[in-house]
Amino acid sequence: MRTIKGAALIGEFNILLREMRQKLNEANIDEYVRKFERLYKRLGKFNRKNKDARFKAGFVKAEEGTGRVIDFLKGPGDPAVYKEALEMLKKAVELMPGDKT
Repeated sequence: MRTIKGAALIGEFNILLREMRQKLNEANIDEYVRKFERLYKRLGKFNRKNKDARFKAGFVKAEEGTGRVIDFLKGPGDPAVYKEALEMLKKAVELMPGDKT
């Protein structure tokens, strides 16, 4: 059951990130901050309850990456912060067990 919830969180994050890349503008930054903060809280809760060591490193890295995206949205929009967040998220995917296709 935890694996299904974890996969759902990863899917939600991917959809949210893709949507943000297409639709982000000055008018809706607050909306994306709220969405990413909600996802960040859910990732933290999942990490506290998850007992499967195979997923721990990947989800911890995903939580850190989500926090960096929030920093990017709340801050002055520094591209270096966004790039760092994307690198963290790529690393999170690499740390996840299973097929990466």
